[in-house]
Amino acid sequence: DRLRARDPDFAPDTDQVAFIADGGGRNRLCLLDLSTREVTTLLEPDEPTAFHSPRFSPSGRWLAVGVHRPGGLADIELVDLRNGWVTPLTEDVANDINPCWSRTGRFVYFASDRTGVYEVFAFEISTGRLYQCTSTGTGLFEPAVSPDNRTMAVSAYGAGGYDIAV
Repeated sequence: DRLRARDPDFAPDTDQVAFIADGGGRNRLCLLDLSTREVTTLLEPDEPTAFHSPRFSPSGRWLAVGVHRPGGLADIELVDLRNGWVTPLTEDVANDINPCWSRTGRFVYFASDRTGVYEVFAFEISTGRLYQCTSTGTGLFEPAVSPDNRTMAVSAYGAGGYDIAV
């Protein structure tokens, strides 16, 4: 059974890959077990929902995933892989996209237009606090944290188009 699939992310132990499967005007959040080739559907909503960018936590317990719901809302949710519970990290009128974990699992970083321009924000898992990490005024997307947890690379939008910034 061939799937139209995108946005892969390896689990920390590399036994599984999270991805988005598209088809029939909808998509679903799935896991592929690399040893058995078995695909498990984690989320398949009844409403037209678009998932994107699933990212494993460093512990492998959680998936942060971008979710576009009807009405144009774009938020970040956590899926607990132990019990399947879904917890919204953001649930507001801002467009929140491109989740990325800190290497310690303490924060989920993401791009958001909540200031009128896409900047990087951090959601602290233990406290539920939200922090604005950047203030460029030009647009930052797709945060990626370095292995030493000290540097972040982003896609930065400027007058000449997109560049990589650190």
